[in-house]
Amino acid sequence: GLAGVEGAYDQMVAWATTAPLGAGGLLYLPYLLGERTPHMDPLASGVFLGLTASHTRAHLVRAVLEGVAMGCWDAYGVLVELGAAPAEIVMAGGGARSRLWQQIVADIFGLPVRPLLAADQSTLGALVLAADGVGLGGAAFAANAVAGRGAVVEPDAQHHAQYQELVALFRDQYAKHRDDFRALAALRSTGSPVSVAGE
Repeated sequence: GLAGVEGAYDQMVAWATTAPLGAGGLLYLPYLLGERTPHMDPLASGVFLGLTASHTRAHLVRAVLEGVAMGCWDAYGVLVELGAAPAEIVMAGGGARSRLWQQIVADIFGLPVRPLLAADQSTLGALVLAADGVGLGGAAFAANAVAGRGAVVEPDAQHHAQYQELVALFRDQYAKHRDDFRALAALRSTGSPVSVAGE
C-alpha cells in the first residue's frame, strides 16, 4: 500500500529504480496541463506510447520520470538556440529529493545536476523578487536561498548516449499527435467524437 503523499512518492521512486533505462520501450509525453515550451499548446495532453501487457508499475513510473526530464530537455533546446547554455542543471522540489530522478536528468542532458535542498523554492523565489522590488537587494536574498545545495550528480556518458535515441523519438511525438490532441480535447469538452483534418 501507499501511506500518505510522502510515502507514495518514495514508493513510486523505489519502483522506478527497478525498471531499465528507457522504461522497457515505454515513452511518456508529460503534457497533463498542456504544453508551453517549446510547444505553445494548451490542448496537448499526456500520452503513454508503447504500453504493453508486459509493462509494470515500475516501467510506468520510470517512463514518467524520463518523460518529464525529456520535456525539460525539449525546453532547454530553446535556451540553447538563444545562445544560453547553462553549465549545470539545478533541480528543486520533488525532483531534488530523488537521486534517481537527478541521475536521469543528468544523463539526458549530459550535464551535472545540483539539487536544492531547501523546501518551497517557489516561495523563496517570490521572496527574492519582492526583496529586489522594494530595494532590499534580491541578490543577497538569492544567495541565502540557494545556500542549501546538495551534492552534484554527474552524468553517465554511456547512459547519455543511450538516451539520445529516446530523446529524438520523444521530440518527434508532439507533431505526430498534434491533431489527436485537438480531437481528444473536443471530445472532452463536448462528449462527441470529432473528425480530424484530412479524414
